[in-house]
Amino acid sequence: MLRMRDALQTERAVVLRQKTSTSRRSRACHPRRKTMKRFLPDRTSRRSSAAAPTRPWSALPLGILLLVAATAAEAHRSGAEMNSAEARGLEISAIAHSDMAFVAPYYGAIIALAERQTRTDERFRRLLNYTRIQKTYCLWGLVPGAITNEESSFNRCSHAYLAGTWALLEHLATKPEAHAQAARIVASIENDRSAALAFVLCQSSAETFHTGEFIAPVQPTVAAGWLVSIGLAGGMTAAFGRRAVSKARNRSRS
Repeated sequence: MLRMRDALQTERAVVLRQKTSTSRRSRACHPRRKTMKRFLPDRTSRRSSAAAPTRPWSALPLGILLLVAATAAEAHRSGAEMNSAEARGLEISAIAHSDMAFVAPYYGAIIALAERQTRTDERFRRLLNYTRIQKTYCLWGLVPGAITNEESSFNRCSHAYLAGTWALLEHLATKPEAHAQAARIVASIENDRSAALAFVLCQSSAETFHTGEFIAPVQPTVAAGWLVSIGLAGGMTAAFGRRAVSKARNRSRS
C-alpha cells in the first residue's frame, strides 16, 4: 500500500510539472493583452487633438463668406432700390475722412464699454451689431491704407464701421451707467483732433449709412487677395512663435 501511494504522488507531481511547463510556453508565445496596449494608438489623444481650439485666422472663411454675400447683395440693390425704411435700419451720420484716424484707435475701448452694459435698447443693439459686422467686411481694419488712402477699395467700408463706432459712442454717452467713461473717450478724441489742426474730406465724407445695409469693398477680388495674405502672415507668425518657444524650452532643459 505504501508503495502504491508513493507511486500515485510521484505521478501527480509529474503531471503538475507538465502543466506548468505548457502554460509557460503558451504565455511566451501569446503575451497578455495588457502588454499590447503599449503599442496600440491612443484614440483619446487623437480625439483631444481633433478637438483642439482653432487658430485666430480660422475666421478667414467667415470673411470670405461675408464678402461673397455682400457682393451679391450690392448687385441686387443696384437692380432694385430698397423701399422699406425698416429694412434699411437706423441712419448713421457721416464721418469726415480725417476723423476716422482719431476714432479708429479707440474702437476696442468703445466696444469693450458697450459689452459691459447690462441695460440696452434697440438703438444700442443695432449700432453695436452693425459696427461689429461692418468691421468684419473691412477685414477687421488690417488692410494698410484702408483709413488714410481715399483711393483704397476699403476706404468706404472703413467710413461705415467707424461712423457706426462714433454713433455708438455718442449713444453710450447718454446712458447714466456709461456716461463717465464715454465722456472721457470723447474728450480724448476731441483733444487728438484739435492737436492735429487738419480737417480733410473725401468722396465718402458726406455719405450716411444705415444699420441694415453693409458696405463691402469695391473690388471683391482684391479683398480675397488680402484674406490670403492675412492668412499666410498669421500662419507664418504662429510657426515662428512655436519654433521660438521650443528653442527656449530646449535651452532651459539643457
